[in-house]
Amino acid sequence: MKNINRKMIWGWLIIGGLAAGTASARVPGDLPARCIEARAAAPASNAADDEMDRFFKAKECVFGRKWREARKGLESYLENYPKGRFRDEALYWLAQSLNMLSKSAEGEEAVFEFKRDAIRRLDLLAASFSESLWMDDGLALQVEIAAQLVLAGREEYKSYIDEAVATRQQDQRELKILALNSLLDMDPDYALPIFRRILKEDTDPDIRKRALDLVARGFSGAARSIIADSSRKDKDRGVRAAAEKWIEKITARDIPVKLGYRIYGCRILDEGGMNRVPEGRVKTFPLPSDDWNNRSRVLDEVREALGIRISRPLSSADGRLPAPGQFLAEHQVTTHRAADYQLWIKPGELRITEDRIEGEVQFRHRETNRKFDAGFKLEDGERKLLVSRSGDKLSLLILYFMETAVESESPRSVTVQSHELQFSDIWRNLSREFGMDKRPVLHTEFSNLMGWEIHSSRGSWTLDEMRGKSGKYDFGYAEAVSLSPESWKLIGHLLLIKKNGVFIARQAVLIDPKGKTAAVGDEITIPVADPARFKVAGLREMEETGPGLPDHGPLNFNGVFTLSAGLKVHTARKYFDADEFGRDLVNFEQSRAVFSEKGKSWTLLGDIFWLRKQKRLIGFGAVLMDADRRVRARGLISVPLDRPSAFEALRGRSEDTGPLLLDYEERRTRGIYHVEYGDVQGWEVLTTLNSGPAGSGNRQDYSLAQATRSVSGTDWILVGRILLQKKERRFIARDAVLLNSNGEIVFGAELQVSTDDPSDHRVIKR
Repeated sequence: MKNINRKMIWGWLIIGGLAAGTASARVPGDLPARCIEARAAAPASNAADDEMDRFFKAKECVFGRKWREARKGLESYLENYPKGRFRDEALYWLAQSLNMLSKSAEGEEAVFEFKRDAIRRLDLLAASFSESLWMDDGLALQVEIAAQLVLAGREEYKSYIDEAVATRQQDQRELKILALNSLLDMDPDYALPIFRRILKEDTDPDIRKRALDLVARGFSGAARSIIADSSRKDKDRGVRAAAEKWIEKITARDIPVKLGYRIYGCRILDEGGMNRVPEGRVKTFPLPSDDWNNRSRVLDEVREALGIRISRPLSSADGRLPAPGQFLAEHQVTTHRAADYQLWIKPGELRITEDRIEGEVQFRHRETNRKFDAGFKLEDGERKLLVSRSGDKLSLLILYFMETAVESESPRSVTVQSHELQFSDIWRNLSREFGMDKRPVLHTEFSNLMGWEIHSSRGSWTLDEMRGKSGKYDFGYAEAVSLSPESWKLIGHLLLIKKNGVFIARQAVLIDPKGKTAAVGDEITIPVADPARFKVAGLREMEETGPGLPDHGPLNFNGVFTLSAGLKVHTARKYFDADEFGRDLVNFEQSRAVFSEKGKSWTLLGDIFWLRKQKRLIGFGAVLMDADRRVRARGLISVPLDRPSAFEALRGRSEDTGPLLLDYEERRTRGIYHVEYGDVQGWEVLTTLNSGPAGSGNRQDYSLAQATRSVSGTDWILVGRILLQKKERRFIARDAVLLNSNGEIVFGAELQVSTDDPSDHRVIKR
């Protein structure tokens, strides 16, 4: 089989004048685009051809993500070919299929049975094919599954992690690192003794350095003493130096001083003011130190310091370094734009003591790429303004010396607390109900906020957000425990409304003081003073949180496509047909597209579809932001590839609000598609439901879903809240869009689409 029709996307992929490529360690080839159960074929010439055909039919199902069919085919191959040439690879892919099936299994025991079976298959691979090319991948998968089982309370699988950590083989370094990484989500009482043993006994200095990194980042309470021991006793100079750097970072993190910053861009309104700020270099102005939190007053002070008329400054960023609960990253490359310059406060040059902050800022012109640095020094309580000019445009950077003490209604402390809370039972509920198969890292602790201790996955906060100045706290994914005598526990996407004294918890679990599950739901309202009076809402679309974007968790990218000069699409989708990019309708699913127009960047975030002939992207459930991070449109948006400013809001609204913090570009605008159904009256359906379509008999409700099929050479995609009427052989789709490869776009509040002939469709409700 010569043609490569399906590829895995791992890492960076580039197309548009370049050939598609992958960074996968093992790229599957020779695979047709569909998983085929059976087909008429000429008799094979010999048994070897029969075996190969049988194996590759099963393997096609793997890369078509047809996990049940893949399991059946691989088990059949292993049974019928006890000495087959592909048994080692078949064992690996069978284990992978079983692991994937566990994610959609119903009931805890069913999940564990799939994972136990996967471990057994990998044991057989290791015992029978120790020299196989699939051994390393098999061991890595085995460690990953074992770590999940241990986290779920099956401690008998700790031995797999122990063995991987203890391996002495230099060529298995990556496996050992994987095993060490898995310890981060485990009980410190189990994990820390392993780290101590590694730091004392392992002969590989790089492994010991990695162990130091993990201990420092993941176990803040015990980190200092373990790292201090390595700084004194490790026999390798490089390891001792690394330990000393971590001690410095831990010490610096605990200093109650931060560097606050605000970045603005504006224009000079009188030509006579040009000489006040020389072009192409930075000038520094002192600012008064009082009332620094009053933003309107600060901007008045900027005008007074410059002594010239300027336009209303537009904010592009604000924050503090280091971020709450975080270390300063020496190689951090996060930058912010202001007018014609890109600004970067260099973390590696930042020195913070209790009475002084020193550092360096890099200004880079966005068109000429010319760079220059400017140093700064702030004494206790001081503020300074750094200004650079390009033509009549000013880039403004205001720096603050900040004490981290906050008001009594605000959190008393902010520290790294990623692994203090162990809610294994609650996590199993979340995994079962919402398919959250990877627990997010918790960066920030609010030690007493309205009587609750809250651990949030957010690692970046402004001071106004920390104080709840808007009247609410958006924690993203978080874990909360009430500090009253009756301790309630709450896990999910949490929003605290101060005025009403309630949590709004989405995709959440509430545990009562006796340890029993009180509620699991898409949305739960919990009074902070009396959690027993909680209310559970029915399944519904998540309301907008934070600065206006829906928060469905982080958007993790698996590929980056260059469609044309100045246009890249960052996609969370992993699998594509190799011939897909020759079609006229390409589905990137949940993605972020970055356009360039006249040297400025626009961003489209949401489900993204590429209409090749029309040279435009369609965003569904999307948000479009301009170069100043201002939201310009929401909903169903059509964006020309070469001119994003000529966008059209097909359904939803156009607006001009913002600007947004850059962090929110990483959000998902919808839930994850957990389950795929391969033949729904000829369609492939991806649904956000974790337990399959609701309903029975004639009606099947797939909730928010995406359905695709090809008819007579035309590709069709239907996205929305999809209900199948089986007898009538039609979809009813609400808040939906129907696209085809001819460029037709149909949308509305309710669509009716024939499953046999999608060209037979009509808009029921606009």
